[in-house]
This record gives sequence, C-alpha cells and structure tokens, in this order.
Amino acid sequence: MLALFLFATLDAIAKLLVQTYPVPQVIFLRFFTHTVIAAIILTYIFKKKLFYNPFNIVNIIRSSFLGIATIFNFLALQYLPLTVTGTMFFLAPFFVVIMSIIFFKEKVGWRRWLAMIIAFAAIGYIMKPGTALFQPAILLSLGASISYALYQILVRFTLNNNEPQEAMAFHSGLVPACLLCPVVMVTDIMIPSDYIDYGLWLAIGVLGFLGQFFIIYAIKLTSGSVLAPFQYPQIIFMTFYSYALFQQVPTTDNVVGAIIIISCGLYVWSRERKFQK
Repeated sequence: MLALFLFATLDAIAKLLVQTYPVPQVIFLRFFTHTVIAAIILTYIFKKKLFYNPFNIVNIIRSSFLGIATIFNFLALQYLPLTVTGTMFFLAPFFVVIMSIIFFKEKVGWRRWLAMIIAFAAIGYIMKPGTALFQPAILLSLGASISYALYQILVRFTLNNNEPQEAMAFHSGLVPACLLCPVVMVTDIMIPSDYIDYGLWLAIGVLGFLGQFFIIYAIKLTSGSVLAPFQYPQIIFMTFYSYALFQQVPTTDNVVGAIIIISCGLYVWSRERKFQK
C-alpha cells in the first residue's frame, strides 16, 4: 500500500513537471536520481551489494520494460487525467494472467476469461474508440500497462533465481537511465527556475526508488495473487491528486469503467486464491 501511495505521488509530480519541461528530460532525471539515491542508500547506509550480474540480458530486458512503461505513462500524463492513467494501469494484472498462460502454460478457467473480457470491454467503454470522444493518448496508457505487466513477469522470474531485491531496485533505475542518455543528448534541456522544481526533480527519483524497492520486496515475501487487491486503493490517491493539483474530477464514464475493472480484478484474484489452496 505504501508503494502505491509513492507511485501515485510520483505520477502527480511527473504530471506537474511535464507541463513545463521536455518529457525526455523528466523521464531521464526520474531514473538518474533514482540510481544516485539507490546507490547512496544501499551502499553507504545499508552496505548492500548493488551489482548482481548487471549485464545479464534478463536484467537489462526487465529494467527496460520498466523504462518503456514510464515513457508511455509520462507521455500520457501530458494529456490525460491521473484517474484515467491510473485506471489503465489496473489492466496490468490481466495482462500478467494472459502472459502467464502464454509463457508458463498456466490454466485459466472460463470464469476468469469472462472476467478479463468484461474488464477489457470496460476499457473500451472508457476509451470510446471510433467516436469524437476518443483520446489517442489513452493508447499510451495501454502501452504502459502492457510494459509494466512484462516487467512484473520478469521480476518474479529473476526473484525465483535468487537475485537480491536491492540489486533489482538499483538496476531498475540504472538501465533505463543509460538507455535514455542518447535521447537526452539531443533534447533541449531546460534548467529549473527555482528551488521548488529542484526539489521535485529529487522527489521523483526518491519516490521511484522507494516504490520499486517496496514492490519488489513485497513480491519476494508473498505471491502476486495475494498482493493484487492492494493496488486498487491507488485510485483514491490518484483522484485526490487529480482534484487537489489539477482541478480534474473523474467523469461518470471513468468511474463506472474503474468500478467494473476493479470488480473483475478482485474476482480474478479470488479465483486464483481458491485454486492455490
């Protein structure tokens, strides 16, 4: 729950920053400050080893998917309310189930398939493709959800191979920051005009590192099916920030769609828990 509050706060700050600064600059500094803060906290305070086979292809791909998810999400935040981007992220568990079927040959009954179909129909209800109300930016949020689901699949895979969560949290900042360096080099960088913006730059790195560390640690301690319901209260934090900072109130369609998606997610979770017993 704490990690989700941190991520909601990170998204709210990112939405503030992308209104003023180039998106590539915001994304790079999110991961660069994440890497620096992680190195300081883990190395000098907790005396942890940071580099655990960092050039392993799985580590690079896993962290790259987190970077891709962040790119899509921050681009979407330029145009969409926090409540919409947050709702789209609720699709990630459904994509995880689908990927588990494809990659791990897991069995899924017709009830869970039906719940997932209803959830995707709810997304169609929110997106309204083919109408004047359709916002193309919502496809960016969909891409973020898919990328984050792939990241979660690879987190579980690497934890099963005994990679320390401290190293994973560090790599999740280091790899995207390195990959984004060429993009930032051709971006017109804007220097913050006041100390508040400097504080916001620092905050997104701290929040990103702590959020990833807590999520990875939670996944290591328990199964994803146990954690699944705890992501849904994040919409409360998103709604608060959306109204308090941007005076954006969720539309009726967004509320209805979110309720359907959350209900389907909880049903899928309950079925998974039943079969695990």
